[in-house]
Amino acid sequence: MLLNSEKENHVLQYRLFKEEMNGFSRVEDNGIGIAPEFMEHIFKVFQREHASAEYPGSGVGLAICKKIVERHGGRIWVESQVGKGSTFYFTNTYKER
Repeated sequence: MLLNSEKENHVLQYRLFKEEMNGFSRVEDNGIGIAPEFMEHIFKVFQREHASAEYPGSGVGLAICKKIVERHGGRIWVESQVGKGSTFYFTNTYKER
């Protein structure tokens, strides 16, 4: 996972919450954050908030995450504050084996 931040002390937290056959996961970071006008664009292929000269990356990572989550019947979304970091959520559906 790539943290696009100039901060020296990166923090990344992952938490999983489960209720019966459904749940959701939360991934939090203390990175650069995402401006509100870019929230939906970041999940599209090759859509980036910043130029690649500013922060590395191809613009496909979150699009791939969205495709995987949706293929398993879930959804993904983000909450963020510029300069404070982002929290990504995605739902999980558990199948009995």
